Amino acid sequence: MKVILCSFFAIAVSICCFGQQPPPIDVEQNLRALGNLTPLSAGAIGFDNRYEGIKGTPFLFEDWVTGNIQFVKQDTFSTSVKLNVDLITQTITVQLRDGSLGEITAAYVQAIKISDPIFPRKMRNYIVVREGDIEGLKSVRPKFYEALYKGEFMFLKSIQKKFRKADYAGAYSADRRYDEFLTEEVYWLKSPKSAYEKVTPKRKDILKTLSAYEGEIEKIIKEKKLGLNNEEDISKMLEFLEASQR
Repeated sequence: MKVILCSFFAIAVSICCFGQQPPPIDVEQNLRALGNLTPLSAGAIGFDNRYEGIKGTPFLFEDWVTGNIQFVKQDTFSTSVKLNVDLITQTITVQLRDGSLGEITAAYVQAIKISDPIFPRKMRNYIVVREGDIEGLKSVRPKFYEALYKGEFMFLKSIQKKFRKADYAGAYSADRRYDEFLTEEVYWLKSPKSAYEKVTPKRKDILKTLSAYEGEIEKIIKEKKLGLNNEEDISKMLEFLEASQR
C-alpha cells in the first residue's frame, strides 16, 4: 500500500511540474548572456525626433511601447519591457533598469509581441524572417514582419523606412530643404500551394493571388460579410479559409 501511495504521489508531482510554464525571461540578463548588450546613452527616456533638418523617424513607433521578446532558441517570451524597433538597422532598442538603453539585432530574435499604442488590449505580433525568404531576394538579412495572420496561410506586413536627402541646389531641384524618413507599407501573402507574393489589401488582388481558392473565398466573404479591403477582413477570411481546408 505504501508503495502504491508513493508511486501515486510521484506521478502527481510530475504532472504538476509538467504543467508549470517556465518563468519569463529577463531581457537584460539574456542580452548579457548573448554578449549582445550594447549600452547607449544613459538616462535617455524617449526618442527626440526634433532634430532640425530631418523629418520623420527611423523607428517603427513614434514613442516607446510595452512589449515582450522571444529570443532565438527559446520557447517563451521575456518579461515586459519598453522597446522600439529601428527599421533602418533592424534592431530593437530597450530601456534597461538603470535608465540607459540597450539594443539587440534581429539576428538574436525570433519574435516580439507588443501592446498596440492605440488599443492597449490588442496585441500585435512581429516575427523575424530572412528578407530573401519573403521577398524573393538573395538577401539573408533578418527582418521584422508583422504577422497579421499566421498558419498554413501567411499574411505579413513589412513597414519600410527610406532616407531621402534634402534637394534644393540647382535650377531643377525639388526645393526640399530637409532630410526625411519615408514610410512604406508592403503586404505579403502565402498559401500552402505557393510562395510569398506581394499584394495590396484589395479584394481583387487577394482573389487573384489566391485564385486556387476563389470559390471558397467568395462563399466566405458572402456569408461573413467581409469586404477584403483591409487587414482585419483579410485576416478573418484566411482564418475561415484555413478551417475549411481541414
